[in-house]
Amino acid sequence: MKKQNMKKTNKGRELKVILAIFLAAFLLMIVYLCWFLLAESESFVNNPYNKRIDALAEKTIRGSILAEDGTVLAYTEPLEGGEDLRVYPFRSEYAHAVGYLGYGKLGLENTANFYLLRSHDATGKRLRHAFTGEKNMGDSLVTTLNPALQDAACRALSDYKGAVIAMESETGKVLAVVSKPDFDPNTIAETYEALSQDNESASLLNRATQGRYAPGSTFKILTTLVYMHEYPRTICINIHGYVYKYPRRCARISTAMCTDIHGNAHKCPRAICTNIHGL
Repeated sequence: MKKQNMKKTNKGRELKVILAIFLAAFLLMIVYLCWFLLAESESFVNNPYNKRIDALAEKTIRGSILAEDGTVLAYTEPLEGGEDLRVYPFRSEYAHAVGYLGYGKLGLENTANFYLLRSHDATGKRLRHAFTGEKNMGDSLVTTLNPALQDAACRALSDYKGAVIAMESETGKVLAVVSKPDFDPNTIAETYEALSQDNESASLLNRATQGRYAPGSTFKILTTLVYMHEYPRTICINIHGYVYKYPRRCARISTAMCTDIHGNAHKCPRAICTNIHGL
């Protein structure tokens, strides 16, 4: 009798353990699903590989893309027959930053595709459009691009190959993105084949984000910051070339011998001075 009672007790405990494990797993799954829906769902939906987003274009007029001051960089013009025409007022100036729509997507038209096709119109208005078949107005995307800086960078590059990126150091805001050679996104349907086969100019390549360039002298800023962090009370150089050896001031070095990229030595008006450790 005692053995039978012990067996029943053990079975009861095993059953309770199994039920507790399944209950905990079920609760964890519910918590994960809630977290996913609230925090991660939009990033998955907005994935460029999600082809279901394009189905929203049948019910939504694609939203506009704006600069930080409200300047319209891209908008949709409804046509007869339910078709839409994407218009880029600045033509090639924002070609790589804003991108294009048609023959795939590029730039913000690609990365913000879901947000441009999502509508926050009034609920009653959306319900009415559902019955009438009208399209809802998509949300607008406000960027941090500065039209004045963008125009200056575009004119500075002119016809040269290269890229310009201007950022706000305190916040990381991207103020200007220019890549040359560029193209007109308004005519991408007619010019895409020629542009995609032009390997010499590679106009479709966004050199600002996809180009591979050596950091060059810009990396010296990082090494200088590392030294200043490690030896904060050793040396200071002001913008006029005066060198200070803490706490005493040393003489100004007005010239020094520099070597150019061809290995030729010549005098420089501003010297690159070594620190007190000889580095």
